[in-house]
Amino acid sequence: AANVVRLVGVFWADVAPSSPSMEMCAPADTCCVDDATTGYFAPHCLEALKSVVRKIAEAGLWVILAAKARFAAGEGWPKFTDVFHDQRLAMRFRALWAHLANELA
Repeated sequence: AANVVRLVGVFWADVAPSSPSMEMCAPADTCCVDDATTGYFAPHCLEALKSVVRKIAEAGLWVILAAKARFAAGEGWPKFTDVFHDQRLAMRFRALWAHLANELA
């Protein structure tokens, strides 16, 4: 029997910004926020993620958390920046994962 769940539960920089000069967090990208104190991840998204991870873990399964971050991963390059070409965005992505690791530990 399987005991692992791959949860694509981090939706971040997954919506195209309105313009190339815009911050990575597009208005329609409701989990991506420009707030370092929240790890650049919206609090309501974190609470939803915690709830799902908790339920899966309570069922005795391991959770491997994955992100759906098309534009952070380069889908819009070179029109839109990504974590491979923008050090500031890469720092935010690392901060996001550090924050999630701390919150979900």
